Amino acid sequence: MITSTVAIVDPPEIEVERSWVHSGEGYEAQLVCIVHGEPNPDMSWYQDTFLIEPSVSDRRLMETRGNKHTLTIKNVQSTDFGNYSCVADNNLGRAKKYMELSVSVSDRRLMETRGNKHTLTIKNVQSTDFGNYSCVADNNLGRAKKYMELSAKLPVTFS
Repeated sequence: MITSTVAIVDPPEIEVERSWVHSGEGYEAQLVCIVHGEPNPDMSWYQDTFLIEPSVSDRRLMETRGNKHTLTIKNVQSTDFGNYSCVADNNLGRAKKYMELSVSVSDRRLMETRGNKHTLTIKNVQSTDFGNYSCVADNNLGRAKKYMELSAKLPVTFS
């Protein structure tokens, strides 16, 4: 009798639960990647291009349950906002997906979507609203990002 074993191998594939996660300072945020691959891929988290090291005492906790990988950020601070990526590696390849952690929209800031048109409206603009904004679009073919700056010429008075 002859027996043989067939090993099925797959390069890594990643799905993200949400590519855009909203949170506020002092709150908690969770970024989630679902990772598939055989052999089981190694998973890493990055903020911008910087590797996030696992740490027990840090505000950033990494948890894995099956193929679900979660990065939990407790007591979110302004430095936490930005781009994150999860990267999965095995001997057949590498996969990467991006997510953005952004500040929650307040009652003065309204985000609307109508068809493929997305609008951010800021009511009663204040000097603290000045700065750079980005618009990010993700799909299974990639990511596009555009930047805008909100500024004003002096003199401007706020009451």
